[in-house]
Amino acid sequence: MLLRRREEKVAWLRRVPLFSNLSTGQLEALTPLVEEVETTPGQVLIHQGEYGQELVIIVEGAVEAARDGEHLRDLGPGDVVGEIALLDGGLRTATITVREPTTVLIISKRAFDTVLDQVPGLPHELLRAMARRLRDATEGTTA
Repeated sequence: MLLRRREEKVAWLRRVPLFSNLSTGQLEALTPLVEEVETTPGQVLIHQGEYGQELVIIVEGAVEAARDGEHLRDLGPGDVVGEIALLDGGLRTATITVREPTTVLIISKRAFDTVLDQVPGLPHELLRAMARRLRDATEGTTA
């Protein structure tokens, strides 16, 4: 599935929790910097231990996340990988391998940083989204 039109990319980005609260204008500013890529089974999208240089959004298909060769979980449409290493510049914590023909959207670190600098309010919205994800991940633990 190729998202050829800007409107399709905007609609797809809006479904991603990390970007769901962004305005249409903010999403439109992001779409020219989003690369759509068709992948094949066995292709490694992200290597554990490498520095993060992109964020990957799965549009269609399936990938596997593994740490130290051990299966962690399967991911599919709407899942996002690589955002933490992209934001903090740290090392990737898992390897992401394509399991079936998969369409992904890729946002490079350079593009991501450009959009953060140019789109008013975007950093605040992304911080809120990351805080929600952190809260969801740690829900049930005592603070």
